[in-house]
Amino acid sequence: FIAFAAGLRIAVLPLSSPFEAGKQRSFEYASILRLIPLSTSLVILVRLSGAAALPNITTIILLSVGILSILSGLLWISRERMVDGLPFWIISASALSLASSILGKQAASLTWSITTLMCVSLLILFHTRRKWAGYIMIFGLLNLSSIPLFAAWKGILLYSPPVPSTVYIYLITQGLLVAGYYRYIRIQERGKLGAERWVLLVYPFGLALLPVIHFILANFGDQNYLTFSIKFPGIIYEFWPGVAAVLLALIFWLLYGRYQTFMIRPLSWLGSFFSLGWLYRITKTIYTAADRSLNFGNSIFEGRGGIFWSILLLVLVIALIIQT
Repeated sequence: FIAFAAGLRIAVLPLSSPFEAGKQRSFEYASILRLIPLSTSLVILVRLSGAAALPNITTIILLSVGILSILSGLLWISRERMVDGLPFWIISASALSLASSILGKQAASLTWSITTLMCVSLLILFHTRRKWAGYIMIFGLLNLSSIPLFAAWKGILLYSPPVPSTVYIYLITQGLLVAGYYRYIRIQERGKLGAERWVLLVYPFGLALLPVIHFILANFGDQNYLTFSIKFPGIIYEFWPGVAAVLLALIFWLLYGRYQTFMIRPLSWLGSFFSLGWLYRITKTIYTAADRSLNFGNSIFEGRGGIFWSILLLVLVIALIIQT
């Protein structure tokens, strides 16, 4: 139940919605409101690794979450603006952490949780066209790719046997995340850093700090990480998930560029479905109808000239007649 609540907290019931709907906020401020509940929920998923497993329906859960993450990944790669794609990044990337947690792979769940937060934070803060910023973003992209020796490498423990065959569909999710990340690096709107010279000094340092810290946490945060290759059963298992994710990302990038016009309408319908606006509208309609029904009943029974007052008056009249 705790894992289910964390999943709802991540994607279905964002408690930041009232703050976002109140008035216009900057993209960075709205992103912070989205990432705060995400980070707290990911902590719970990591701590629950293996404890929330249900052996009888593990395959069904993994398949359902995998399909949801793929659909969200398609929406992530197809949004015109980063602000519109952020909710779908949250769903797709956190699905990798959830799948690792279900299989009891705490190291993989922790890796994907940190990667989910660090990589998207780097993309949110990317606001310049300067060449050095491009190198920093490529570093962040490599951290996401799970290529050996980069930050998300330990996340490939998700695929370490024995695992159900349905786990391998998460490679498609990884490919979509990497392809979408590269696309947003290319199309992200850039603004001016400001006229002050100290901004030109502080901003590159702060931007580079995110992928560097991510890299350090992955490679030196766990003292057993450097012996990862010795414990892992065979060199092939250390390379193929990262290489497969990069190849899939390249394929998705090429296919999206070629068939983008044909995908606009289906992905628009899919985005409308996953936004859950229809669910909120139905819930609001039901709530409004129930509220009106209760008010109508209240006015009939307790309003002026209502049934209760009529019955009370009748009882008083009868009591008066009996006494006389």
